[in-house]
This record gives sequence, structure tokens and C-alpha cells, in this order.
Amino acid sequence: MKKNLSSRTTFKIGGEAREVLEIKSKEMLEKEVLKGGDFLIIGRGSNTLFPDEKISKRVLVVKKGKISLLKDWQEEVLVEAEAGVFLPDFSKFNIKEGLKGMEWASGVPGSVGGAIYGNAGAFGENISDNIIQVEVIGKEGKKILKKEEIDFGYRESIFKRENLVILSGTFLFKKGKKEEIKEKSEKFLNYRKENHPLNYPSAGSVFKNPQIKIEDKDLLKDYKELEEFNEKGVIPAGYLIEKCNLKGKSIGGAQVSLKHANFIINKGGASFKDVKELIELIKEEVEKKFGVSLEEEIRYLS
Repeated sequence: MKKNLSSRTTFKIGGEAREVLEIKSKEMLEKEVLKGGDFLIIGRGSNTLFPDEKISKRVLVVKKGKISLLKDWQEEVLVEAEAGVFLPDFSKFNIKEGLKGMEWASGVPGSVGGAIYGNAGAFGENISDNIIQVEVIGKEGKKILKKEEIDFGYRESIFKRENLVILSGTFLFKKGKKEEIKEKSEKFLNYRKENHPLNYPSAGSVFKNPQIKIEDKDLLKDYKELEEFNEKGVIPAGYLIEKCNLKGKSIGGAQVSLKHANFIINKGGASFKDVKELIELIKEEVEKKFGVSLEEEIRYLS
């Protein structure tokens, strides 16, 4: 049955697919992967952009999963979270159990599988910080990858290069005071409410924050904040976009958010073409002004 994909992503953009299947368990995901053929896997559809044209592949939507306590020691706990677990639910689970490490995920509209795939994170923390191993499945069946085999980097992992499907992740969390963990989670959640454009559909951060230093003396003179960013070795993409006076820039129904310049929002009826053209415009303007090549964090699916 054909299904429109716009309802499956946080961006609310996308054409029809030949088949869209809701994955309700890890076992069901294994079964569908082993069927073979052409398929795409998404979780909550954040950080993804589907084309407007019809997709002939099967689309597997992984939005359900279990969280299990595996081992409980005096100061640490081993936890397994399946790929379909909603990140805010994982954060709430950790608050309830008094575990540190997932506070950054409060309010992030993604899944554990997607977060592992792209090594998601925020506020200086990443999901890979607490990962011990990941259970995957491919054409040759299931296997376990240890953390050192996954080649995690800034918004990167082996999963972006190899055809492996994430089934679950095993995490090691340190115990802490529930009140402090809850307070930290709420702080991050409130930051998102105040600084992110939550009232419109979006795909989250569009670009990676460049891990570089700008040494052009004229730019350093005109933009004093660059010295601070140079010390940290990372420049917020949103800062560069904002300084190019692109906040509020629109193409069709797509607009650079007035609230946070590293978000492109769907103000209504935005198409894949609108968003792609806006992304290319942003890249051109930032390259021209700052000499920085922005790299997309957003994932294009087809």
C-alpha cells in the first residue's frame, strides 16, 4: 500500500512510498531485514529529508522498543535500549533510575537507533559517551560491535558507511542523585523551548558545527566572538548563518528560523526542492563570507 511519508518525519515533507511498515519489536525488525530487497529504515524521522517523488523501496518505521536493566552494581548500571526507543523516554527512564548520561536527550525528537547511527548529542555530550556495544544485523545475520569497532566521531559512525541495521545499544551509566539529574534534564529541555523553533516542523540542526579555526585577521576584527570559538576549536553553524543575515530567508515554504539559524522550518507546504535550494544558498553565503564549507547533518533519503 502506498503511504505518504510527510507524516513520518518531523519535517512533514516527503512523497509516497510503495510500502510503509510499522516495526513493533526488535524481532520484527530482524525478520524484515532478513527478507532482503531494497528498504529504508527511519525512526522518528528527525534529521531526515525525503524527496517529493515516489519511493519504490519499503520503508521500515522503527518507533517502538524496550529498555532493560541488565546489571546493577554499586555505582554503575548496564542498560540495553532497543533501536525504537524514543530518546525523551530514555532520558525519563534514567531520571527515574537515578542514572547520569542521557540528560542531553530531553526533548530530542529522535530514536536510540537514529542517535547511534549519527552519534547524536548536545551540550557537549554524545550518545557514544556511554555506549559499550551495539547489536546489529546485516545480510550475514546478527553480531555485536564493541564501541571501538564503531568508529564514532562528531555526528559520525561506521553505520553511515556500512550496510548494517542497528537493533539495540548497551550502555553503562553512573548512578547519581535523582534530583540533580532531573534538574539538569529540565535545564536542557527549557533551553530547547526557549531557543529552538518548536512551533514549526523542522529536521533539527541542518549543519554540523565546523571543527575549525578562522584565522583571517579582518574577520577576527569584525566578529569578536570568533576568538572565543577558535579557543574551543568549534564554530556554531547557526552563528555563521546568522552573520550572513540569513535568518528569516525563505524559499517557497522553507525558511531559515528566526529563532535559531541552524534550523530550517516548514512554514507550510515546503517541498524537498525548497529545502535543498535553501541549504545550497546557505552554504554558498557562508563560504563566501567566512571561507567555511558547511557540511549537512541532515540525512537525505531516496
